[in-house]
Amino acid sequence: MADTSSMRADVAAAFDAVRGGDSSRTGKLVKYGDKVIPAIAPLLKDADASVRLEAIAILDALDSKRSAEAAIGALNDTASNIGQRAARLVYRAVMRHGADDFPGLSAALTAPSAAPAPDAARLLLLAFAPGGEVTLRTAVGSGSLVKLSDGGPAVEAALPADIALSRLGVGDARSRLLDRIGTGNAADLEFLLVTIGMIDAPEILHALAALALGDGREVGGGMPAGVSPARRMTDNAVEAFITRLDLQTGIKTAPVKRYSPEEIDRVRKAVSASIPH
Repeated sequence: MADTSSMRADVAAAFDAVRGGDSSRTGKLVKYGDKVIPAIAPLLKDADASVRLEAIAILDALDSKRSAEAAIGALNDTASNIGQRAARLVYRAVMRHGADDFPGLSAALTAPSAAPAPDAARLLLLAFAPGGEVTLRTAVGSGSLVKLSDGGPAVEAALPADIALSRLGVGDARSRLLDRIGTGNAADLEFLLVTIGMIDAPEILHALAALALGDGREVGGGMPAGVSPARRMTDNAVEAFITRLDLQTGIKTAPVKRYSPEEIDRVRKAVSASIPH
């Protein structure tokens, strides 16, 4: 009880400071782990947008199933990118645990107050919301640029919309994805590899593997800035397909590794053997 009282006192003090313009204390609340969530979640409804922003930042830093469950309540907050941060957190959790573990998600995504602005994570999540197809089809015509993470590639909103529609079995969306893969746009390929867990159509996986596993272009991420040689599209593809298909290749993966031609060919063969043609 004493620990809980101390934690709640720390939360109260930190957010009193936020109301006064000082957000320096909130980061320390992460040390409490998921135990702090019951004290943080109600702050997502606070009238002060700065309070809501710090609350979602804490949940985002915790990056757990419980913090994502709480973040569903902020999905339709349009102030200070709060809804966007909530959507990214929830998307990561859904990819780890499955949408069925978040029963309030569908209602939040399709509520009358649902955020209308295109957002990559939100569009992807609409694949798990009955009735989301209408919003997704509207987004297919959008040229607005969206990201799934601050450091990730910027792509047209139509791409995550088509990924979600493909997940729903929409044939024309799969055709558009195949066309996009065929153009070889680097940002699109990076985004598809990052979201490969959403892709279940064999023809899309085959097309993506055929192009990305042979793509030696250098891409962002992995190596520290300025370090050479940089990561390549093919390195991202190796790890994406090993994870997505649970390939038993014997290859040791690492986020800063550049894979040899032999390792890449081993993954290429394993992909071909794992996915129906």
